[in-house]
Amino acid sequence: MFSKKLSEGTVLPFYTFLNIKNKLNDPFSNMDFSNKDYYIVVMKTTFNKDIKRKKDGLVTRSLILNHRGDSISYWSIKNNDFHFTSDNKVIQTETIKEKASAFFYERTRLGHVHWGDETDYDAFQKMFNIGLITFMNNNTKLFFPKGTFKEYPMHFLIYYYSGIHFEPGVHVTLNGKTETCHSSYKTGDIPNSFMEIPEK
Repeated sequence: MFSKKLSEGTVLPFYTFLNIKNKLNDPFSNMDFSNKDYYIVVMKTTFNKDIKRKKDGLVTRSLILNHRGDSISYWSIKNNDFHFTSDNKVIQTETIKEKASAFFYERTRLGHVHWGDETDYDAFQKMFNIGLITFMNNNTKLFFPKGTFKEYPMHFLIYYYSGIHFEPGVHVTLNGKTETCHSSYKTGDIPNSFMEIPEK
């Protein structure tokens, strides 16, 4: 997923493990840490098409041009020998160390792509052994799947302002004239109405 239009003949910088490690060790430097012996030249594009990997026949979906959402492709890093970053670099990803460095590089980019995606969300739940039920501003859907509702003993309510931030959520119930505010629910007490909300 690229931030600028690529066409035949476009030249992109190439990073080996050592190159990207040097870049990560000095993130605020304006120095060019890319490989000086190799460059990537775009010969043709296959944006948004199925492509088959020659070595084992694995069918993958190619990158999407000018995608406006989360521009990190973890699947690409895991399954390919080269990763095209969200800021138009190419990182070698043959070994687990190279894959880890590409993953880390992508997570350090500025902008909303570096926080609040499914990887962060899932890791937070597992780290604290709590579930998150996330509602979206100006939307009638849940931000992430309901599949985790049964995995954790307690669930906190989160309210998400798209592209801005997360904040604690509050669910108000009315029984007669009595209002009750909930910021969390035990798994067995999650309201049935939450289960009927469609997922994003």
